[in-house]
Amino acid sequence: MKHHQFFTLSIIGTMFAMLLAMTSASADQPSYTPYTIGEEGPGGGIVFYLDHTGVHGLEAKRKDEVNQANVRNNKVGVLFYWGDAKAAASAYGSDWHLPTKNELDLLHKQKDVVGGFKYTSYWTSSTEGLNDPFYAAWRQNFFTDDDGIQAKAWAKGMHAARAVRAF
Repeated sequence: MKHHQFFTLSIIGTMFAMLLAMTSASADQPSYTPYTIGEEGPGGGIVFYLDHTGVHGLEAKRKDEVNQANVRNNKVGVLFYWGDAKAAASAYGSDWHLPTKNELDLLHKQKDVVGGFKYTSYWTSSTEGLNDPFYAAWRQNFFTDDDGIQAKAWAKGMHAARAVRAF
């Protein structure tokens, strides 16, 4: 009988230890709250794309980048050459960048949710398919009644820039 009681207490003790371990392990795990399109993201931008979990996605800065050199020279302050646009977008840290063609297209689809876009074209970081030094990268139109056409952008052209980041 003593052996049976010891065995029962041993099983109960093991089960209690396992339950305690599972509880403390889940308490150590970070909890993730899903985001929604249009709300503030973890980097302070506006969420414009989410994966199926709602935890990972893309966010954009609330405003276009400002080209201080153009502002000082009494020119339109939101237009950049491509290299300057890339530098301005990455100035917030290594995770912020000029969007790829795909990222900018997703952003264009949510332009009214994110807000603040100018009636102009925006730079992408994408250069694939540009085998001519005449072109620097791809751009996308953000005109009011535009369907978001993407086109090759002339290397000497100036377009707006909006930083994005993945989370």
